[in-house]
Amino acid sequence: MAKTVIVIGAGFGGLAVAAILAKRGFQVKVFEKNARAGGRAAIIENNGFKFDSGPSWYMMPEAFERFFAIFDKKPEDFYHLVKLNPTYRAFFDNAAFDISTDIPKMLELFEKLEAGSSLKFTRILKEAKYIYHTAIKEILYRDPSFQDFLQPKLILKFLQKNLFQSYDQFIKKNFHNEKIRRILSWHTIFLGGTPYNVPALYILMLYADFKLGTFFPEKGFYSVVEALVKIATDQGVEFHYQEAVETITIKNKLATSVKTNTTEYQADLIISNADYYHTEQSLLPASFRSYSADYWPKKVFSPSVLLIFVGTKKKFPQLLHHNYYFSNEAAEHFKTIDQRTAWPENPSFYISVRSKDDESAAPKNGEAIMFLVPIANGLEDTEAERQHLKTYLYQKISKILGEDFSKAIVHEKITSLAEQITDFHAFNGNAFGLANTLWQTGIFRPHNQSNKLKNLFFTGTTTAPGIGVPLALISGEVTATKICKIYE
Repeated sequence: MAKTVIVIGAGFGGLAVAAILAKRGFQVKVFEKNARAGGRAAIIENNGFKFDSGPSWYMMPEAFERFFAIFDKKPEDFYHLVKLNPTYRAFFDNAAFDISTDIPKMLELFEKLEAGSSLKFTRILKEAKYIYHTAIKEILYRDPSFQDFLQPKLILKFLQKNLFQSYDQFIKKNFHNEKIRRILSWHTIFLGGTPYNVPALYILMLYADFKLGTFFPEKGFYSVVEALVKIATDQGVEFHYQEAVETITIKNKLATSVKTNTTEYQADLIISNADYYHTEQSLLPASFRSYSADYWPKKVFSPSVLLIFVGTKKKFPQLLHHNYYFSNEAAEHFKTIDQRTAWPENPSFYISVRSKDDESAAPKNGEAIMFLVPIANGLEDTEAERQHLKTYLYQKISKILGEDFSKAIVHEKITSLAEQITDFHAFNGNAFGLANTLWQTGIFRPHNQSNKLKNLFFTGTTTAPGIGVPLALISGEVTATKICKIYE
């Protein structure tokens, strides 16, 4: 008789593990507290505007291709990808540069900014390529173990290249120009950290950015979620939306059922794609938690974010689909995140304009714009702080555009730490998961199988391999493979 599986949470990790296990013959039910699948990869629709309210960068395309291939499918069977070129526009107070996968142009730009930097960047890209493909082949798709982590050849290689030092140290040793440093370091925020606590190993993201490129699903990022839901449904997965799991029931040292806000469901095994902290501290009795309450505050979680979704009544040709404003006070901004002391005063920020590549995202002659500002998790989230930061953003964007941005606004919605907690049970309102610091990489992340309950498993951005949609997708496959080895 087929084993029954309950998956808590329909984020990318949950969708992936559910679909794979269903294909392997398990009977799978997915419970999602919100009205749609996708977790943070949600969509906001209002007054004719559409916003991707979570991930908006489609990177590491081979991770998606590998997942779809499990079901004899390809991404293009579900959505059309547009490669963005330029990838994004980098704004500084006194300059703006287009960043792309056109390496000769990038080398020319870097050389203008700093003599000799093009040769250094070429060398670093070569190293980044090696790390990237090594990670894909040797690390990311494996259930983390000391045997995998302590590979002498890899350790020696990484030591020789000083890749265990901080990202900031690595970049500063190679480049002196502040603009180049900022362009090459922003990835660390979306790895859940800052250049000061993310190791230089993650220069692999430079290869993903400058060589593989960034894509956009033609009808929005949520079309990727819809594709995963379609695959899972075709495999027989049963979805329960707006049905929050409130308790995991334990009998004879096994997780035997879940109680939701409506009823109770039995299962042979349970997988949580919900926030790891929430699962352990809120859904499990204390004696069956793998990690104590004291464990979590000692870990480094990603920043939270202030998000502002703005619909405008006019176009802004000065902006691309992806844009960054790099503040002159980037170090102070990172310090507020690392020290979790206060909301930033002069932060860098990201601007997504989905309507640049999706005409359906905004009414004619309008734009669908999202602002994202990384802020420390665990801060007090007040309306005064939100409005103060909003004013700063609108002043900066007005200066970039050369006009009063606020006069073009016809729709506005703001979210921040509070919504991360209420919508996703996110620990301290973090926005991306457990940071990819050196001592939170691979085997040092919370395990994908409970230490106390052999039939309780985890997937998503708090367990291995880490933060980001592609890695969440991979985590689903890693957990599914582990389960199949045990139960098939």
